[in-house]
Amino acid sequence: MSRASDRAYSHIRSMILSGELQPGLQIREEALAELCGVSRTPVRDALRRLEAELFIRRNERHIDATRLTERERDLILTLTGA
Repeated sequence: MSRASDRAYSHIRSMILSGELQPGLQIREEALAELCGVSRTPVRDALRRLEAELFIRRNERHIDATRLTERERDLILTLTGA
C-alpha cells in the first residue's frame, strides 16, 4: 500500500468510527478523495481494505458505512489502540 492509500484508509476509518460517515449515508469516491486530499486511486485501495474489514459496503456507484453498535465501535478502538 502506498502512503496515500494508508492516509486515505486512516482518514475514512476514523470518519466511520467517529460517526462522521453515518450508516446509510451514501458517498462517492470523488467526495472521499477530496476529503482525504488524495486522488481516487488511493481511495479505491483504502475502500477495498475497509470493505474486507467490513467497515463499508460498496456498489458500483456508492459507498455505505457499516452500522456499528457503540460496543462494536469501542471494541475496535480498544483492539486497534486508536
